[in-house]
Amino acid sequence: MLTVNGQPVKELTTSQLVHQLGRPGKIDKGAVECGARLEILNKIDSPAGDIWYYGNTRYEVSGPHAILSSFDVTTGKFQGKLGQLILNQNTTLEDVRRIFPEAAKQADVPSTGRPGEEMSLPFYYKGEQMDESLNLLFKKGHLQEVEFFSPC
Repeated sequence: MLTVNGQPVKELTTSQLVHQLGRPGKIDKGAVECGARLEILNKIDSPAGDIWYYGNTRYEVSGPHAILSSFDVTTGKFQGKLGQLILNQNTTLEDVRRIFPEAAKQADVPSTGRPGEEMSLPFYYKGEQMDESLNLLFKKGHLQEVEFFSPC
C-alpha cells in the first residue's frame, strides 16, 4: 500500500485538490492522451485530460476529477511510504535495493542505458503482475521523483 503525505493515493475532486494545494503553477491542456490513471479518461469517447503542475509534481485532471500521477520528493513537500520504505529526498538506491532486490536487479540494466537511474516496481493484483508500475527516478543515487506508470 502506497501512501503520500500519510494518505492513500486515490481519485479526488479538483475542488479538493485546489483546497489542499492551491491553484497549479501550470496547466497543460489535453496532455493526457493515453495511459491515464483516471478511469474517466480511459473511456472511448472521453476528451484528453489535462496535467496540473505543482512544481515538478503532476496531477491528471478531467473535469471535476483529479489523481496524482507523479510527485517530486526533492523539495520535502511530498513524501511517500511503500510498505517499510520511506520515499523522500533522503531515499537512496541502496535503501530500495535492500527492500526490493528483484526490482533493483532489473534497474541495473535499464532500457535507457543509465544504470540505476530508474527503478520500476510492478503492481500486482491477486498475485498476477499488471502492466502498471511505480517508477522511482534517481539522480546520483538519490530519489528525485516517484511516477505512476500505465502503458497506452
